[in-house]
Amino acid sequence: KQTRRQTLKILLGGALFIALCIFLLTQVFKYNDDNDSMGAAYGRARSTTDGSSLFVSSPHQDMGLLLAKTRSKDSSPSEIWGEHRGSPLPTNDWYMNLVSHHAHYQPDFTTRAYTTPYIIDTAADAALSGIRMHWPVLKSSPHNVQLVDDYKNAITLGSKDVNAKYVVDPDLPLSNLGVSLVWPGKSESTNDEDDASSSFMKTSVVRGMPFGTMTFSKGILPSLYSFNAPASKPDIDNGAAKLECGTLEMAKDDDEPGAHVIVDGTAATVQRELKLHFVNSDFTWMVVFSRPVEVECGVADVFDINIADFQVNVKSVVWGDDRDEDDVLEVRMALIDRCTTGQSNIQEHC
Repeated sequence: KQTRRQTLKILLGGALFIALCIFLLTQVFKYNDDNDSMGAAYGRARSTTDGSSLFVSSPHQDMGLLLAKTRSKDSSPSEIWGEHRGSPLPTNDWYMNLVSHHAHYQPDFTTRAYTTPYIIDTAADAALSGIRMHWPVLKSSPHNVQLVDDYKNAITLGSKDVNAKYVVDPDLPLSNLGVSLVWPGKSESTNDEDDASSSFMKTSVVRGMPFGTMTFSKGILPSLYSFNAPASKPDIDNGAAKLECGTLEMAKDDDEPGAHVIVDGTAATVQRELKLHFVNSDFTWMVVFSRPVEVECGVADVFDINIADFQVNVKSVVWGDDRDEDDVLEVRMALIDRCTTGQSNIQEHC
């Protein structure tokens, strides 16, 4: 019996050895076939590139390798990248929420970037297109630290004269420090951005920006909007005059839901700056214009000033006699006091 067991072990070991040899031979033949294919591809690559090195040959076009696969639209770069889509794009920069697919189709409070100190998003209010500037509240606990905000204390800087969708500025290089966004102007006849390539609104969202800046080309007029009403009459040019506001009402135009109109507002010329102090937040913002502008403002007519909203419209720009077609209006906005009177609804700020 012992002899029989030894014989079976020898036969089983021999069978396993033969199977292993057959497997190894199969791999060797396969490897040789692959080498023959690579050699033929290498020969094609050298012949198609005039004898140049394999390293300058295209694996796809010259060697027939790495065949391209069609990517789904959601896994491709967002259309917001515009003309930059054919070049290498950042994939993990701090402003990526501003250039996502979601930002292209429906900007909202999630399409934001933490510039420090401001939080910037592209969810402009009151049927405007543009940016909202938030001043964050620092919340901390033994477990975490957060920057949170109340959107009603934000201020919108934008225009109703541009398209809702924006693209990354094709005229500026991509940078890790920030991104420049452009809203094409609406066509007067078709509302098609392709017919209004010469008019635009643009801004740069930059890490550490102390103020927000928006540039408006010819035919594009700025607007400011806040869910908070002014605590006092807007101050023009360091006390030179006060802006008398009319009544802010909902527009009756079905094409622009959420839009507002100002009724019985008194227009005034601002040479340089407009100072706005708001109820609830107790924020004071300074708005600076690069050129003299004619403005009007409106406050909603409601029973409680604490729930009234507010809007400023630029009605016209005072251009000089030497105006060039490429001249633009720049509007710069910054928070200059976050606790003006000590009556803020944000206790962390006062």
